[in-house]
Amino acid sequence: MHTMDPTFLRLSSALTGFTESDLTGTGLAEAYHWVMVDRAGGEAVGRLLGRFGTAEQTAEADPELLHAELDRQVMGDPEHGPLARNLVRLWYVGIWQALPDAWHEQYGSDRRSADATFVPAPDSYARSLIWRTAGAPPRGAQAPGFGSWARAPQHEWSA
Repeated sequence: MHTMDPTFLRLSSALTGFTESDLTGTGLAEAYHWVMVDRAGGEAVGRLLGRFGTAEQTAEADPELLHAELDRQVMGDPEHGPLARNLVRLWYVGIWQALPDAWHEQYGSDRRSADATFVPAPDSYARSLIWRTAGAPPRGAQAPGFGSWARAPQHEWSA
């Protein structure tokens, strides 16, 4: 049986701003890892995780330097950037976006026919990070609580 590469959680944490524990707590970490492997190919995901490992080593545990290295080595890279953006989308809104055909032609080997935009798990919507970020329950998936309509919002929004 295959196991999830722990680098996947570290990368996800660095990209989303949520801790590895937060991400594991969604119950979706392993499913999301295997979605990436299935849709982009194990070799492409392995190269992305390897590049992130290099960025971690360069940053030497400095969070600001890690984010700069992520921008430089991952997000700005034509192979790794689309995968990393898909990973952020997956965590925040629970949708895997099909990678462009040109990406598959250049980096994704034979995975193009398996790749499509889809919701990978029944709980993807309800457990998406967007809800925690917004401080709101997922609409239509979780009741806000009795009488919540009578309370003023907790956040002060400014322009």
